Amino acid sequence: MDKVVSKGTKIDLHIHSVYSKNKDKDKVSNNTLENLPVLTQKLIDNEIELCAITDHDEFNYEIYKKLKCEETEDNCIKKVLPGIEFSVEFVEGKVIHIVTIFDDRDDTKVKNIEQIMKNEQAVYSDFVESKNEAIQDICKLIEKKESVEKYEPNVKTVVIEPECNPVDKYKFISKVQIEKIGQEYIDEILKNVLKRGKVLDTESVTERELKEFIKNYPSDDESVSPLGVLKMKINSKLDKDFKIGNTIIEETMDVFEEVSSGFDAQMYFTLICGETRDKGIYLIDQPEDHISQKAIKEKVLDQFRNMGQNRQVIMVTHNPQFIVNLDVDNVIFLCKENGRLEIKSGALEYENDEYSILKIVADNIDGGLQTILGRMKRYEKNIEL
Repeated sequence: MDKVVSKGTKIDLHIHSVYSKNKDKDKVSNNTLENLPVLTQKLIDNEIELCAITDHDEFNYEIYKKLKCEETEDNCIKKVLPGIEFSVEFVEGKVIHIVTIFDDRDDTKVKNIEQIMKNEQAVYSDFVESKNEAIQDICKLIEKKESVEKYEPNVKTVVIEPECNPVDKYKFISKVQIEKIGQEYIDEILKNVLKRGKVLDTESVTERELKEFIKNYPSDDESVSPLGVLKMKINSKLDKDFKIGNTIIEETMDVFEEVSSGFDAQMYFTLICGETRDKGIYLIDQPEDHISQKAIKEKVLDQFRNMGQNRQVIMVTHNPQFIVNLDVDNVIFLCKENGRLEIKSGALEYENDEYSILKIVADNIDGGLQTILGRMKRYEKNIEL
């Protein structure tokens, strides 16, 4: 048989440097840039004319360039080409290695191979890391799913008693909006937050199903998970049901809606007039403020009479009802006459050559005359006012 080629060309396109250590480990630990002369000499000894450093999934331009400098007429090395040995994964995880040789005519493109491979390696590393994390998460989900038990609420019924603080004829009551907690209440909460006909099976429900189950799901907020939305809606319902409401019962009437500054004052006088445990003096400034004349006559005067039975009461007032109808023991009137502060005092019927207490009340207190005339029957003598 005749020879096709009289003289062959020796080539080696499968040379690994230290940059293949991720695959070849210690076998290439000495194949560094500094030891490149050793490689060059071996190539010459073996009369290699065409060669390429094809590291595993790596390309180092510096080591390639230094070897390429050996392309001289003084030795057998005629051509050094850039290359990479790619690891390619096929079906069922099978990996094969493909040696790829690149064109060396455009050195700029050859130089870019190194950066391209670094970028690809970074992307691949991120992919592998994400893949491993995903595998771990899937394993955890499987473990959790196997350990999940169907939740069946079993809540014992508890009656919520209002808090009642009775004082005198008033009862101050604080209570929430529901009367009892039990299984029916739990079912009602879920019914309130889920769409009609939807039943929550905690053992099998998925996140997507839960999102479809929830009534009035906030479509514009993707930052909260369906479970988070469910919690918020349940908490909102609980906050509403457990909001404390206050009421005040006067004997059998709910008077909370009547609360005002005047009513507060009436209620306060009722409470303090029934206080008999401690001795002392009550100092009260303008008790008539915000209270109607009718309420003063029908309620407040009796409260002050009861106060006066247990302790001394000193008040400052501009209302004649407190002075005349209470028959106060001592009226003290302050005025300014001729540039001097004058003090005139005495019981309601007291009078002397200089002044009369009744006349002072009639002349200086709004409505004083009418109040005195209304009580004239109480006095046996005629009083000139």
